[in-house]
Amino acid sequence: MPTPPPAPVITNVGALGPFIKEGGEWGDTIHYQVSGAATRYAAITALNSQGYGYGSIDPNVSWLTGYEINPLMNMDATDDKGPVWFFETKYKRCSLSDPNPLNRTPLIRWSFGLIQEPCDTDYAGNTIANTAGDPFDPPQAYESNIAFLRETKYFSTYNVNTALTYLNTVNSAAVTISGLGNVPARSIRNSVYAPVSDYYANAAIIPVTFEFEYRPNGFNRQLANKGYQAMYKDKNGAIKKGKLINKGSLQPIPQPVLLDTYGIPCDQAAYTVNDPNKATDLWNHTQANTLPAYINSNMTPMNGAASMPSSPGGVPVKLPWRLWKETDFSYFATLGL
Repeated sequence: MPTPPPAPVITNVGALGPFIKEGGEWGDTIHYQVSGAATRYAAITALNSQGYGYGSIDPNVSWLTGYEINPLMNMDATDDKGPVWFFETKYKRCSLSDPNPLNRTPLIRWSFGLIQEPCDTDYAGNTIANTAGDPFDPPQAYESNIAFLRETKYFSTYNVNTALTYLNTVNSAAVTISGLGNVPARSIRNSVYAPVSDYYANAAIIPVTFEFEYRPNGFNRQLANKGYQAMYKDKNGAIKKGKLINKGSLQPIPQPVLLDTYGIPCDQAAYTVNDPNKATDLWNHTQANTLPAYINSNMTPMNGAASMPSSPGGVPVKLPWRLWKETDFSYFATLGL
């Protein structure tokens, strides 16, 4: 029995290059070399048998032309492997070529930046305060790296009221967003939810753009609990608030000092208040402060807090102020975003 000829050898000689526009569609090209095939038909058969034929490179790929493979050239080899055939394939993504735009996946664009924002009020306009009830002085600011995700997708309708529900809100729970994956609660904000351009009132297909701002550290601010005043008890037992002064020099404090959860300076031995009616045990109280429930239930001990002097209200804390209104962002996942 004669020995069958060796199978043709297929080599990818051109990686996917930059996207090109042809016939109104965005596509790409890739080149193959087939050696050891005696005829063009045999070379094509070899490509198809090895999984390089129509629709086989990628399940989301279809050929641009009516020919699966177009020959560029062929030439005789100088060795015993037979002719060498070169082919060019042209293809496009189904997501771009689907005749129904409503079935196309979102178009994604990324950009990045750095932001510094004041942290003096929460989302409801309440002044952010320490446990002594004072605003932070100087006002707190926060700087963070941010990523901007822009997604454009076709829809059959656009609802303004739905857009207003999500604009300038952050995710209330973990959610999956294309390009970001699973993001924790309060880590991403919707800043744009609008049609790309003007559209007719009876339009059946409307391109809509969504923009999200992603902050790896989230949108909540963790602020050190410190200030220039403290809660104390006077000689009549009344709980008051007064300006802190140095106990030795009796001079006003030049910098804010750490407070415990009762609004008492953590270093009780170093400070007093400027009040002739103060009591000797002015720090001996457990006055509850009128902080929002969210703050009281989410105070976080600061690093190194164990080395601080003890206070009735415990170690110094970080106050988790919530700066943005929250919404259920799972809605965007249902849109394929």
